[in-house]
Amino acid sequence: MIDLWTSRRDTFIECEYWSQNEDEDIVNLNEIQYLKNPTGIFYAKESNAYLEDDSDINNTFLVQNNTVTLMTRDNISDLKRRDLVRYEGKMYMVTSISKVKNRNQMQYLRHNYSCTYYINLRG
Repeated sequence: MIDLWTSRRDTFIECEYWSQNEDEDIVNLNEIQYLKNPTGIFYAKESNAYLEDDSDINNTFLVQNNTVTLMTRDNISDLKRRDLVRYEGKMYMVTSISKVKNRNQMQYLRHNYSCTYYINLRG
């Protein structure tokens, strides 16, 4: 969701995200299922370098990991770990989300202050 109190001057990359379907009547508790339609969009920029490395699983499998960290000022408070994000045409899973509160707005606004989010993606 767009935060009207912040600027999008340097965040040009449009990202869509899909939330998990957590309805217990439809999905088993041991499965992860996502909604069919995107939950929302946000605009972001890369805050760290794009990392490609290999993971060794029990000395049996060698898997390539791609990791990227995005920074956004849009309100993505409904985004959670293990949700899916489409970034530059590829699908990534959210591994962690960090939130930095805007201290200048907290002085005047008690509840609706802006935040800067850092999203770690793995794909």
